[in-house]
Amino acid sequence: MKTAPPVVRERDLREQIRTLTNVYGWRTAFASRGLRARALECLFTARELPAAPQVGSEEVASALTISEIVIDPTIQIRRGNHEQTVRRYEESFDKLPPIDVFKTPDEGYLLADGFHRVAAAQRLGKRQIDAVVHRGSRDDALEFAVVSNTKNADPLSEEERDEGIRRLKQLHNDWPNVRIAKAMSVSDQTVGRVFRADLVGRALVTGSRGVEIAKKPSILSEIAASSRNTWGPLAEAASKREWTRDETRLAVQNLKSDRVPQTVKRDILAGRADPVAVNEKGEFAIPTGAIGRKVKELRKHDVLLALYRALEVAGQLQHLDMAKLADAVAEDGRLSRVTDEVESQVEIWKELLTALKRVKGRKLEVVS
Repeated sequence: MKTAPPVVRERDLREQIRTLTNVYGWRTAFASRGLRARALECLFTARELPAAPQVGSEEVASALTISEIVIDPTIQIRRGNHEQTVRRYEESFDKLPPIDVFKTPDEGYLLADGFHRVAAAQRLGKRQIDAVVHRGSRDDALEFAVVSNTKNADPLSEEERDEGIRRLKQLHNDWPNVRIAKAMSVSDQTVGRVFRADLVGRALVTGSRGVEIAKKPSILSEIAASSRNTWGPLAEAASKREWTRDETRLAVQNLKSDRVPQTVKRDILAGRADPVAVNEKGEFAIPTGAIGRKVKELRKHDVLLALYRALEVAGQLQHLDMAKLADAVAEDGRLSRVTDEVESQVEIWKELLTALKRVKGRKLEVVS
């Protein structure tokens, strides 16, 4: 049976808010203006702070030996600990709230929330740490790890948030998107977009098309907004032309727009062209990402052109009398300078020759 959240005393309440402020900073701990207003309201009216996620039952405060806590990375919703956060917690460890663990029948004390705090305690050489002990299952710990981090001052990344959405769906297959959205503190449109992206990814892998792009959820979420028959061609075009998320979104918009000619749409789907931006006058413009890639290609071409020109000039030198050329340089008063430059150029050519031979060797190995 779940116990009701305790009423927070005014003194304890103010101390919690001061702790958040000291550890994270006022603007970081209460990122939005609305949250800051809520914190001030709590501070001056002594009303209850938002309750922790109600998962499991029988919450008991306790000091646990760190060695008896099971630290399972698969429970943590984050990709890993943030070094900056661990260091910050080391400096203010005594002011941090207790961690949350779940006492399970089979696995003991499973850490659900407080991975950074435990890491800070270990670095400080502490043997014990304050904890709130919940009675529940491994699934309860998995759920708590997600929900407790949705309101953290150190926000989840987009990938971590999406993984949290997927985890809640796996734990509660009967939950509608609205309920998952409420638990994750996001919109139900965001939840739907994550599931559509997963659907696109499965379709692409099943059809052996766009396998590489299937590893990029942000691109898949944009492709999911297009019609199903364009998923494969769009994925291949995005991979081939190295589109960003914004460019992929623009490509989908181009396919839906009546202002974009059919020839352009066919070229986009075939990977022969990048998406175009259309202004109010119906004029086309190339996205900045596409321009940047073109400039990169041109720079690469310029470097190769410079090399070929240098080789051409070096070939012309073979037909000259080197002794007479050296005398001419001396008469021009640049003997020392040209000598130093030639020596440095020789080293450059040696390095280039070594690199070319290395590549040539690899090519021969592939052929053989």
